[in-house]
Amino acid sequence: MSFNTALSGIRAANTDLQVTGNNIANASTVGFKSSRAEFGDVYTSTLLGGGSNLAGSGVTVQNIRQQFAQGNLKFTQSELDLSINGEGFFVVEKGGERLYTRAGTFGLDKDGNIVTNNNALLQGYGADVDGNINGVLGNLRVDVSSQEPRQTTGVWASYNLNSNEIVKETTGARFSSNGTGIGNARPGLLQPTTSTLSFPNLVVNAGNPLTTPAAPATAGFILTRTLNGEAESVNITLPPGTTFNNLTDLANEINNRNFSEENPLNIKADASTGTLRFVDLATGVSSELDIGGVAGLPAEMSDTTFSVGIPQVSNDYGSHTLVIQGPNNAAPVTYISKQGASADQTASELNALAGISATARTSATLMAGSFVNNGSFTLNGVTLTSTSAAALSNEINSLSNSTLYGVSASINPTTGDLEVVSVTGRDLDFSFGAAGTPGFVEILGTQGTAQALDTNVDGVSNGIKVGGEITVTMQEGYAITSSQPTVPVTGSSMFGSINVPGFFTPVPINAFDPLDPKTFNHATNTPVYDSLGNEHTMRQYFVKQPYDPADPTTSANHWKMYVQIDGQNVGDPNPSLPSPQNVEPTMASFNIHFGPDGLLNTAMSDTILISNWTPLGEDGN
Repeated sequence: MSFNTALSGIRAANTDLQVTGNNIANASTVGFKSSRAEFGDVYTSTLLGGGSNLAGSGVTVQNIRQQFAQGNLKFTQSELDLSINGEGFFVVEKGGERLYTRAGTFGLDKDGNIVTNNNALLQGYGADVDGNINGVLGNLRVDVSSQEPRQTTGVWASYNLNSNEIVKETTGARFSSNGTGIGNARPGLLQPTTSTLSFPNLVVNAGNPLTTPAAPATAGFILTRTLNGEAESVNITLPPGTTFNNLTDLANEINNRNFSEENPLNIKADASTGTLRFVDLATGVSSELDIGGVAGLPAEMSDTTFSVGIPQVSNDYGSHTLVIQGPNNAAPVTYISKQGASADQTASELNALAGISATARTSATLMAGSFVNNGSFTLNGVTLTSTSAAALSNEINSLSNSTLYGVSASINPTTGDLEVVSVTGRDLDFSFGAAGTPGFVEILGTQGTAQALDTNVDGVSNGIKVGGEITVTMQEGYAITSSQPTVPVTGSSMFGSINVPGFFTPVPINAFDPLDPKTFNHATNTPVYDSLGNEHTMRQYFVKQPYDPADPTTSANHWKMYVQIDGQNVGDPNPSLPSPQNVEPTMASFNIHFGPDGLLNTAMSDTILISNWTPLGEDGN
């Protein structure tokens, strides 16, 4: 007996697991109603009903009861999908048998009858043309025969927008590098010269050695370099009691003592002339070298000749200091651009700063009437052989994705001049190589005057460099608190005064773009029909708007709805635009306001009307 009692528990538990498993298996079945197992105990009894003192005989499954409580409703894209809110069943008929179901997934058969997935016919009560119910249960049928098309004239829709959504569009500020040095065509040398200081009367050889005094006396000198108005001094001391039998050994020793300095000079012994020369390692800078404080060395080291270096051609951009203040009283960030840096390099460094984005662009104009190419004209080191402005434009454009990456050219239709643009902001370098046939061109930057460039004359290789302009965009909450040329001031200014009206331009950040999901909060599609019955897709975009308590046109729950149909604009034309844009559709947008109760505020909201839609076919006509 006890064995059977235990088995009854196992059988009951197995039934319970089967019911639970069936419920789980049908979790996504439309119209499914879950069940539960209901149990009862089994008592052993006598004929006289005196079994109260006897052990029970186990458990039995008394009923498996379905739960007909209201389930969750799901939204679908099928117009024939139905659901019952509350109690009740759909009545269907199949093979003359009447059945009942809660599953509302219906479709149409070939005759237009509304049917279930297993082709059972949905039943309903018919109505006359006046809407009177006849009380006769029959098949529900949709007339699928040819009907007169009807254009969509209105859409009634219900949407649920989250009032806690963030405002994705903000207002930042934009400014440009509008200083006097931006975009000027700068002429100069391609191969710079160096600054030197020589001692023409100093002779050191085996017959005339140079010996430094023994300790504690010292031998040495002070070398001073003046660069951009700022003097740097280096105190060079030679080892005591040392004999130098030639200029080379003396030069090597001075170099050893000098190269540990932050800005060393290179000392060279010129064997051909028997002189010692100091050469500025900063190639092509107009530095000034001077020697003084000579001690323990020959008097000939006081006799010097000086040669000034000629700088290499550059954009002449001076170093500039920007102090950037972030939101929430964050510590300000100081950015210092490098002297002579190209616009793309400066823009790249600015992009690395929080809240800042920058772009660069360089453009120059080649005067077509003056252009004579001898076959050695170069742009950014690439030799171009075209002899006319039109051919040169095609040649540059053919190299835009290779050796002249990001550089393009076009002919100005008014002047016929060649306009060259670097979309990355790289400097534009122009030159002529050495050739027997003359070459000539006049080059103009975005400001300044045109500069003449010709071929290599008397071994001097000339070039022209045009620097780019930088456009900086700051996110909302960021500001420039100081904009000054870096001291000492060298080169031309990069930015003008930030206190000039119009220096900062308000600009929308993350403005709405139907092709960029990051610029809108929600989007939904609704089918609409034209007068011929063709289906089109109306797409609505919802963008949360900022709230300004001081602005009565805004509210705490303010949205803007943008509308397109088949991806085309359907807003009224803007007559203030130039032709033909003044007759073309614009982006349709409508202000929508909701009150504290979540209901539409019709007084503040726009009237929503689409009145400028021309339906287009798949061919665009």
